[in-house]
Formats: sequence, C-alpha cells, structure tokens
Amino acid sequence: MFRKSAFTIVELLVVISIIILLLSIFLPTLTQTRATAEKAICATHLHQQGIGLAGYLVRNQTYPGHAARSEQGRIMAVWPTRIRTYAQGHDIFHCPSQPDGFRWQEITSTPGGVYATKNDGQWGYNEGERLLVVGGGEGVPFSYGYNDWGRWDVLHNPQRGLGGDLNFGILVPHLKKLEVTKPSKMIAIADNTSDGSWDFNIDPTNPLEYPGKIHFDGSNVLFCDGHVEWHLQSDLVNVNLSTPAGIEMSKLWNNHNKETADQN
Repeated sequence: MFRKSAFTIVELLVVISIIILLLSIFLPTLTQTRATAEKAICATHLHQQGIGLAGYLVRNQTYPGHAARSEQGRIMAVWPTRIRTYAQGHDIFHCPSQPDGFRWQEITSTPGGVYATKNDGQWGYNEGERLLVVGGGEGVPFSYGYNDWGRWDVLHNPQRGLGGDLNFGILVPHLKKLEVTKPSKMIAIADNTSDGSWDFNIDPTNPLEYPGKIHFDGSNVLFCDGHVEWHLQSDLVNVNLSTPAGIEMSKLWNNHNKETADQN
C-alpha cells in the first residue's frame, strides 16, 4: 500500500511565508499602478469638463460663475449644471480616487425645497432635479471645485477668479470671456478637498477649500484653455508674495495673471 503524502506544518509555514513575501513585494506596485490609472482618468474627466466649459463660453461669452441662490432660498452650485450641457454626462464630474458618495446623484422629486423649480432652470437645472446645495446640513458632496474668487481679499480688492456669488451675498457679475487675459495660465477647475462643505469651489487661502491632495499629494488642474496639469497641493496653495514661487502661483489664480498690490 502507498502512503498519501501531505504538507508538514513546517512546509506549510514556509509556503505561507513565501506568499506573504511575494505580496509585500507586489502589492505596493499594484497600488501605485492603480493610483496612476485613477490620476489619468481624473485628468480625462477634467479635460471633458474643459470641453463643456469651452462650449458654454462660445454660447454665452461669459464664465458660468460658482453659485447662486435658488427660488426656495438654497445656495447651490451652478457651474456644473451650466457646463454639463456641452459635456458628456455626469460621470465626468466624479474623480475615481474619491468615494462613490461624491458622485453626482441623479435624483428627482417634486419641485421645491432642495429640488429645482421651473425658475431654477436659468441656472442649468431641470425641474424637479436635486439641487447641488452648497454647505450646511443639506450640502451635497462633490469631487471638483471651481476657482471662484481667485487670490482675493473680499474686504478690499476686486474679484480675481472666474466668478463667485451671482445673486446673493457679495454680488459679482458674470466674468466676461475676454477678461481672462491668459487662459493657458488661469486655473479653472481642480480636484478639491472633499469634505461635504463648499466642495464646489477651490481657494488657495482657506484650508477647507484647498485644491485636493489625493493624487500623489497633489491635484489635477484644468486651465481655462482646456489643458490639464498636475501640481502638488503645497505648491498650489503657496501664494505668498514674499517668495518668487508664491508670486508665480498667485498669478495662476488671477484672471489678470498678475501679482499686484491688490492681491495682498
């Protein structure tokens, strides 16, 4: 009779050790590959948003602005709803490195409250569509933010971004297309700091509204001419005019592409 062979405990432990060793070697590479792929998909999404923004500019000759107040009094984002008409669906507004909860949810209900009324159509909303409410308990999480104020001091200086509060608070008229002097050097949209509070805008002076730090400690950035670049978050928020790097970065946030006394 033949005896049936089997692993000894020592042999089994050796096999397990080899598997663990191989996983420790290959898992970081797989994680790095996945992160690189997500960064590339995110850049593609921003490029598609750039196409939507370009279509909006051709039609209106102004930038869409950041937010407005709905007929029911909710503060809501309007730049995504205004440019989506010229883009390819809602998926391009979600970064794959962010949780699914930050996807743009296509939810409809009876108009009123947090659901768009007919009059909210001026901001790009469909009647009965869930509003992209900004901040507060009703706030909607989102992956990308719009350069609304630029490098700006609200108390003293002119608005240097692409347009902020359109019909509430400090009223800012729509920024005309030609007011962006160097589109290839003007930040438009980027990965944001996704925390459910004012997720729809980016600001280099407010840590709660910083550009994101999700792609290798940095963010993909769409510029007004439609091209996309990657920057470290620490570089994007360095707008300190006492340093050469801060001066150059400050220019990228401003529609006049300058660092001047009114940026202090």
